[in-house]
Amino acid sequence: MLPSPSSAALPTGYESFRRAAEAGAITADLARRLAPAAGLRNRLVHRYDDIRVDLVAAAVDELLTGFDVYIKQVAAFIAESRNEGDETEMSAEAADSERGPRDDSPPP
Repeated sequence: MLPSPSSAALPTGYESFRRAAEAGAITADLARRLAPAAGLRNRLVHRYDDIRVDLVAAAVDELLTGFDVYIKQVAAFIAESRNEGDETEMSAEAADSERGPRDDSPPP
């Protein structure tokens, strides 16, 4: 997710899932399931802890399922946002047509 114009920095990976849920792009439950992926990535890349392959394998299975759901929810959110934009545009066009034709020509 992109930061709001008022925010100073990009959100962390963990925070980005929470913000996506706040924006309605994904469910709060999905955000809770996926947010730990950011920490897992950091542990693997930076080797903060001893890596237990069994725990990584279990986490990867959960995350693969979760990211499939994430893609579907975000795609639906984008499609819905686009439809709302189309409806707003259509409402403006309908209001214009109710007012009748505009005469933008200068007065004689």
